[in-house]
Amino acid sequence: QSFGIGPYGLELVSVVTSVGLTLWSLGSFVQRGRGLPAGPLGLLGLAEGLSYLAALGLLAAGASTVLKASKGFELPTLPSPSSLNLPKLPDFKVPDIKVPNFQAPDFKAPDFQAPDFKAPDIKVPDFKSPDFKLPDFKVPDFKAPAFSMPDIKMPDIKMPDIKMP
Repeated sequence: QSFGIGPYGLELVSVVTSVGLTLWSLGSFVQRGRGLPAGPLGLLGLAEGLSYLAALGLLAAGASTVLKASKGFELPTLPSPSSLNLPKLPDFKVPDIKVPNFQAPDFKAPDFQAPDFKAPDIKVPDFKSPDFKLPDFKVPDFKAPAFSMPDIKMPDIKMPDIKMP
């Protein structure tokens, strides 16, 4: 029996959720050195442990499927959406609703003039930054030591004359 997506795709959703939670936990372990936090009432820790069991079960089921198959390793095939036997939704008709004609009364908002307002003049005190002088810094004199290449005499190499035939 091969893997299926189950009714309404529930098996597929549960497998993807379990494997996703396992990968999240492993990523957290690699990145932070510990798994996911326990969460409220320890529910995230429980889900993490159950997802490890589900991933181990999926790994065992996949390995047994490969070992039983005489063709070697083959990915399971998913049925096409047209071959799924989904229940037929009931036919329904939206009721016709007649909305009464409604005319909103004409309304003119009164003219409103905001009173003249002058903001008070605020004098900000003058701020003068303090004068400060950077200390004098003098780079020490550095004299590189004198360096001369040693005299190396190369031996004279005479190449023999070779005549080409």
